[in-house]
Amino acid sequence: MKLVGFRFRFPSWPMPGGGFSGGRGPIAGGLFSGVNLASVGDKDSWKAALSVMSLGIEMGVAVAVGYFAGDWLDRKLGTAPWLMYVFLVLGIAASFRALWRTARKHWNDGE
Repeated sequence: MKLVGFRFRFPSWPMPGGGFSGGRGPIAGGLFSGVNLASVGDKDSWKAALSVMSLGIEMGVAVAVGYFAGDWLDRKLGTAPWLMYVFLVLGIAASFRALWRTARKHWNDGE
């Protein structure tokens, strides 16, 4: 089996100030050229980025634990599906609490 390569080409994107990117895509076209990225040695920026990136995992785990804990209790107590619903809502509430906590931690109050 022979793997044949191909070339992916972005459509032309409108550029700030007029003109088009010529098929280089939004990033290569300069749309984010004025953004200052954190340097490799900037530990505070990396710490903040990792904190925000871990939020998705934390939210998913909170919902899953709520669902499976409620399902397990429903099977033990014979109350299906009510405890699963209660613990699922508690898991969703815990995930939104984590979202709020992370947002407040990294909120920029215009300073």
